[in-house]
Amino acid sequence: MNGYNSGTEPCWMPLMELIETCLFDIIHTEDTTGRFIRLYGAGDYWHAFEESAYQLSQLFVTHDVTVLRHKVYPFPVLMVSISDDELQAYGKNHIFRKKVSGYRELVGIGISMKRYKEWHKKEVMKFSSLP
Repeated sequence: MNGYNSGTEPCWMPLMELIETCLFDIIHTEDTTGRFIRLYGAGDYWHAFEESAYQLSQLFVTHDVTVLRHKVYPFPVLMVSISDDELQAYGKNHIFRKKVSGYRELVGIGISMKRYKEWHKKEVMKFSSLP
């Protein structure tokens, strides 16, 4: 778990706090080579953004992609989330490059920027076409 106490605050509060306080820094830490998948803990879930979200969506294909807009960043930001249980199960067969409170880093599979950009555009367009 990520230190979340379900009795003290709504389940969405840790994620909102992460987005409000760290999103700009998270976006600027993303690695365009795809060498690493960066996951940020909030509540009972781990969240990956942008290039890390792309890689996570390739590993966990049934998970939804969330499109975010934020006042400090003028472009849509994509996020993919997995539960703490899913990450722990995945970690039994894969090595975490870094494992500290609220942050995990997996060795990535590498990404094609062309495929990443196509995925990003497709996901944003899906969101934009909703009523």
